[in-house]
Amino acid sequence: MYKSAYDMGHEDLLQKLRQIVLANLDNENFGVSQLSEHIGMSRSNLFRKLKQLTGKSISCFIREIRLEKSLELLLNSSDTASEIAYKVGFNSPSYFHKCFYKYYGFHPAEAKDQSADILYKRIKSQKVVKTGRPWIIPRIVYPVVILLIIIFGVGYTLLNTDNTQSSTGEIELEKSIAILPFQNLSSDASNQYFVDGLVDDLINRLSKVEGISVISSTSSDMYRERGTKTVPQIAGELGVAYLIEGSVQRDANNIRINVQLNDAKNDEQVWSHIYDRELNDIFSTQTEIAMMVTSAMHLVLTPEQTKELSSSGTMNLKALEHYQLGRFHHDKMTTESLGKGISYFKEAIEEDSTFARAYIGLADAYSMLPAEPYVPNVKLKRELALKALSLDKSLGEAYAILAECYEAEKNWKAAATEYMKAINLEPNNPRILRPYSQFSYLTRKKQDARVYIDRAIKYDPLSFLNHHFSAFIYANEEQYEKAMEELIICEELNKNQPWMLLGKSHINHYFGNDHEAVVALKAYAKVAFGADYSKEIDSIYAISGYKALLEWQIPKTNFPQYQSELYAALENEEMAIRTLEKALDENLLNNYFVYRPCYKEYVNNPRFKAIVKKKKLYKFYYDKDGNYIQ
Repeated sequence: MYKSAYDMGHEDLLQKLRQIVLANLDNENFGVSQLSEHIGMSRSNLFRKLKQLTGKSISCFIREIRLEKSLELLLNSSDTASEIAYKVGFNSPSYFHKCFYKYYGFHPAEAKDQSADILYKRIKSQKVVKTGRPWIIPRIVYPVVILLIIIFGVGYTLLNTDNTQSSTGEIELEKSIAILPFQNLSSDASNQYFVDGLVDDLINRLSKVEGISVISSTSSDMYRERGTKTVPQIAGELGVAYLIEGSVQRDANNIRINVQLNDAKNDEQVWSHIYDRELNDIFSTQTEIAMMVTSAMHLVLTPEQTKELSSSGTMNLKALEHYQLGRFHHDKMTTESLGKGISYFKEAIEEDSTFARAYIGLADAYSMLPAEPYVPNVKLKRELALKALSLDKSLGEAYAILAECYEAEKNWKAAATEYMKAINLEPNNPRILRPYSQFSYLTRKKQDARVYIDRAIKYDPLSFLNHHFSAFIYANEEQYEKAMEELIICEELNKNQPWMLLGKSHINHYFGNDHEAVVALKAYAKVAFGADYSKEIDSIYAISGYKALLEWQIPKTNFPQYQSELYAALENEEMAIRTLEKALDENLLNNYFVYRPCYKEYVNNPRFKAIVKKKKLYKFYYDKDGNYIQ
């Protein structure tokens, strides 16, 4: 009987994956995409599953199988190390030798000179840790400069689990839940905003309950068109124990809400109810649904939690509907839709000037609107956040907005204080966790940055921005393999995002996969430059190689910061610094340039130091004697 990957036990899945890799061992192009295709899982799901079971990335899993087989061949065949490198799927002997040494602690040639018993004892005594340690790339080859700009730059204002399932992990899973988009059964399709608003409200209410992990709507919304996916499949992909499904039918002033809570592990319905109510009763109905869900999950609420769960923010139906329309348009994230969102948030405030969340929605929408680069409307955002807090001091997102205002003003201490207030109030809110991770990395708290972006991914596992920033951190730390794993997930979430494509191009080049590097660059050029440059790119690469493709991009991009990074990759220090100064003068330089790998050789350049000082980041990167802090 055929079993899909989702139905396999852990050991069966690992064995099947190993068999697939071994069957394609000599294919140097067999990688993450091919393995996920053979096993019948998406790359992001396979990535999370392997992380859960082995603590390894997909690339690491494949490479270790290749290396283990290479040792076997070295001991039992007359082939040279170079011949074996190709037989186990490495595209160059030199890269094979480097990987082999990092994995085993000795060179392939040494395996030919010693017996198997001696070698295995040596491996055991060295206690080699096979964890897919990131490779350290030689200085400035062509650094991964590109994944980084879009998250913080022009165009935006913007889990890992243990390899053993501990009892703590099982408890966390037992109290985790995702609310899938409810179906709109109304005759009027435009009521979708109302349906989505009910789901968002339920997510917000349940997120306030201590001891329960609620997946963000960004991730659960990916299942609006779920196809044939079952409850266990979706729960497995989101990493939750419970799923809520539902439907809403609205007819004039009457509504019918059908809600059901499913135990995903056993594929059983735990609780369900149909609410036939008048529209004016929506506030009490929302509270009742949230209370029934917590009861069905056997959660014991404190009086304070019960009070928070019952809070609606407004009792004005028109204000609620305007707010729901505001969120509906805001979440489309286009300039036009953000403008509509702002109008609806303003109307919500006109209907109920005490509706705190409407002020937060308005501030958030203004943050997302395209504005003068790196000059956010700090005054307006601060006024809106303070107004929201004057009405409701429990809104963590309001403190996060204040923190972003202080950050824009380079008041780092005040920003840190406001971020911590936000996290203390809403420790599981990914809309707070990611900005704080970004802030932590900027101010050299790298461990905090990794912890908080991983938490953001836990609560919003299908967020492009979360995985993109995770890739950003890995790339800056020169952990390029892990950066690539994150970019693979990003590609599934947004396959045409230009900076993701460019990042894939450069990292593939680092690892010698020039075919994939050129494919990704052609896709990037088509999106970024608005034309198909495939033939031109192929021609340049065939004649002059990948380095020439970096030069080719310089006149095509309008962003001086990216031009600077390209010059740095080409080791043209004068032009790299000059265009960096230009970016600063034109107010087009984001704060995150300072720790790019491509600028490592320039940290003692007086002009580079001057740029860092003007950005008011000097104290985080240089000591009192002017020495760069590693």
